Amino acid sequence: LVLFIVGLISLALAPGAHEPHEQQQRTWFVYGAQVVAGLLFAHLYLCQPGWFDGVLKPYWPFIVMAIAFSGVGLGELFWRLRLPILAEPFQRTGAFLPVLPILGLWVLNSNSDYDYTLLLFCAGLMYLILSITRKSWAAAIAATIAGNGALWALLTEENWRIDQNPQFW
Repeated sequence: LVLFIVGLISLALAPGAHEPHEQQQRTWFVYGAQVVAGLLFAHLYLCQPGWFDGVLKPYWPFIVMAIAFSGVGLGELFWRLRLPILAEPFQRTGAFLPVLPILGLWVLNSNSDYDYTLLLFCAGLMYLILSITRKSWAAAIAATIAGNGALWALLTEENWRIDQNPQFW
C-alpha cells in the first residue's frame, strides 16, 4: 500500500500536464493516495488492534488533529513551492479532518473521556491560521464557530449557566 501511495503521487507529479484541466485531473491521484493511506491505517488497525486500543486510543482525536495540522502545513508548503497539484488536496483534506473527531465526540457524547474544549480550541486555531494564510472567509467563520464552541464547552465544564451568572454575559 505504501508503494501504491508513492506511485499515485508520482503519477500526479509526472511531467506533461500543461493545461489547467489536466492539472485538475491529476489532483485526483493525490486524493486517491490519501484514500489509500486511510485504507493502510484501517489495515493496521484490523491487523494489530493492540497498538491502537492501549496506546493510541486516548489520544485519537488529537492524532487526527495533528494529521490535519500537518496536511494544512504541507499544503501551504506546496503552494509556496508552486505545486498546486499537491497543495490543493492536502489543504482541503487537512481542513476537513478536524470535523471528524469533533462530530464523533459530539455524537458519541463522550466528553468525559476526552478534552472536548481543547479539541475545539485546536480546531479553531487551525482554521484561524488557515484563514490568515489563505485569506479565506470560510475558514474565518469556521474558526469563529470552533472558538465559540470551545468557550461554551469550557463554561459548561465549569458549570457556568446564563441564569446563574448573568453578569458574565
